Amino acid sequence: MSSLCNRRAFLEDLARRSADELAPSLGSVISAITGNRLSEFADPIWYIKVTYPTETFRSIIRDVTNAITSGKTYALLLNLDMGSGKTHLLTLLYHLFYTLPRLYPSNDPAVREISARLHDFDPNYDFIGSRRNLVVVFPLDFRTKNFREQVNAWIASLEYIGDTSTAKGLRSHLDKGCTDSTIYKCLPNALDFADEINNRASVIWLIDEFYYGVSEAAQGSVNAELITKLLEFVQSFIDRRRAVVAKYGSAIITLIAGARSDYGWWQENRSRVDKSLVDKVEFFEKQVSRIVSQAETKWLNIDDAMSVICTRLGLNTHECNEVFHENFSDFVGRVIKADTDFPDAQHLRGLIKASAAFALNACSLDDPRITPAHFDGHVIDALVMSTALATMYRSNYDFIMDYVKRLASNEVEELILRYMVNAVFAGSMVGNGQKLIFALRGSKEVVLSTESWVRRSIEPILEEKKYPSNILNAIMPKLSSLPYIREVSVGNEVVYVVSPYINPKTLLYDLIGENRKEYFSKKDIEKIGIVKSELSSIISRIGNALEWVEFRITDKLSELCREGKLGNPQNKLFIILTFNDDEREIEEGIKCLANKVTMPVVVKFDMSNDAYNLFVDYISRYKALLDLKALLDEKYLREVGRDLVQRAGVQYDRELEQRLIEEIKKDYVNVANDEMKTALGQLMSSVAMILGNIYYYDHVSGTVKTYNITNQLLNTIKSTE
Repeated sequence: MSSLCNRRAFLEDLARRSADELAPSLGSVISAITGNRLSEFADPIWYIKVTYPTETFRSIIRDVTNAITSGKTYALLLNLDMGSGKTHLLTLLYHLFYTLPRLYPSNDPAVREISARLHDFDPNYDFIGSRRNLVVVFPLDFRTKNFREQVNAWIASLEYIGDTSTAKGLRSHLDKGCTDSTIYKCLPNALDFADEINNRASVIWLIDEFYYGVSEAAQGSVNAELITKLLEFVQSFIDRRRAVVAKYGSAIITLIAGARSDYGWWQENRSRVDKSLVDKVEFFEKQVSRIVSQAETKWLNIDDAMSVICTRLGLNTHECNEVFHENFSDFVGRVIKADTDFPDAQHLRGLIKASAAFALNACSLDDPRITPAHFDGHVIDALVMSTALATMYRSNYDFIMDYVKRLASNEVEELILRYMVNAVFAGSMVGNGQKLIFALRGSKEVVLSTESWVRRSIEPILEEKKYPSNILNAIMPKLSSLPYIREVSVGNEVVYVVSPYINPKTLLYDLIGENRKEYFSKKDIEKIGIVKSELSSIISRIGNALEWVEFRITDKLSELCREGKLGNPQNKLFIILTFNDDEREIEEGIKCLANKVTMPVVVKFDMSNDAYNLFVDYISRYKALLDLKALLDEKYLREVGRDLVQRAGVQYDRELEQRLIEEIKKDYVNVANDEMKTALGQLMSSVAMILGNIYYYDHVSGTVKTYNITNQLLNTIKSTE
């Protein structure tokens, strides 16, 4: 870990870069190369060093080299088959077959440094030596659309293989002065161009962001003629060049890459697109599909993804295993899976940026291994491409971390709570608004953050810091009291998830705290008044429900009896609560009452600070629950539901809104039910503590008798909690 932390400036640079800077487009690399501009991605040595040779990369590169050496036609569509790295692969091929052999002789020390990596790609192909085949590379990037620079790259590649006459002819066409948007007017006849190129040279077409260009043309963002004319040029060139392959043994290779989302858009919307564009795109697809090779390409697996991340961080295999905890691999797997919750981060660029942020946090805390507990707000920016959704998560994350300071009782507890929150975010935050509902329910298809997984993310850190092994047990219950953290029971497991709406338990506890403030500065006489007032409200509700009981609270029992304030409590159990009378006054009062009512009972309350505190807790909770109930107004729920849908970055979705409202209701009702039980328990405990003797009149003996049930009541409360 120390070797990584010693390169803090490198990590900071990696974490600070935009996703595009971490994995630039093919067109931007071409632009840097043709314009002699400084860019590490334009340096083939650096690029090859930071490229991990995944199984898919090796397979495709070897298919390409085999086609070159055996003089074959080879084509591959990279849209749905690969899970990541399509642009990276095309750029790598450009470097392997053009910039590397053009810039470096085989005996260059820099080349010797990467020879092992070249051997990994294909041990049987000579990428830079004298036995290297003639190869000309034509890049075409439909996203950057810097087509003049790209055609200049064609010219440079032709010049490198010594085909100066064809290069000169192409430059004369380009000198006509076309812009990027009219580049098709400055291209030669495709059939003639295919014939003019050295017959012994293999030709590689690298076409990136194909369906992006098609979708832009369909939506009118670019001139449809630009796209269709370029496709016609490439298709005609390939058809003519295939005849050369058959006669001279050179190769024609075509790799076409497109993002899954763009391909999906085109498939979904092509029926509504101008028919002439659809026909031309379909013709191109059909012609290319005739020569597409059945190469096996696989989704990037977790081990490959970890190797890619470690390669970009400058770690070898041993260092990688030492630095990253296995739970971090779980997190990586969640991001790169086929049905990922982070569709725009799936191309690894977001993960590389996020991993640098994880590493920086681990280094800052002097922790020995990187785990999901080293998450921070920068990871949100790296993975969640929806601005609205990222803003929501970032705001909620910052709010939680501020709240942790208030909730934690000491610095150690604060640190561990922060680790817990980080692990929950890493394991349950989603980058797809439609999957919010599944995250809220703790669906294992979407989230990782079970209690056991959160613990495993933190335990190796605590072990290194020499904290007691049971410290998590004491702190874990506080996690579900944090705002925007939701505790969900899934089967036999507890799952903690990031909620887009504030945790009702947090809101309730804040309301309870506000209510408590007004009660703890009272004088003793005021405290008695508060308890009497609340008890009056409670017993009036009980009395209304029980016709055979009548309750009274009095300051002076004797005055209640003498002044005719009894009303008509005949044939009822008459219960009087008193706080001020002493034993003598109670005996005199109850003897007086015995002459006027059938069943008088006097209950003496003795106030204590502990009892008052419990009573205040009951009052505060009860009032807070009433406030919480007011929030369940349907108008409020609709506003919150609609706001969540909008912040999730998706179009208005009535069904999603309603499902979110139901989740909010469920949370608030469950919390209200649980907290009402707690409030009533506090009330019963408080009453049990202030309850003194119960006095009643024995008509047989004509005396006042007492009974004390405090201890019995307290034991009953404890046994039923």
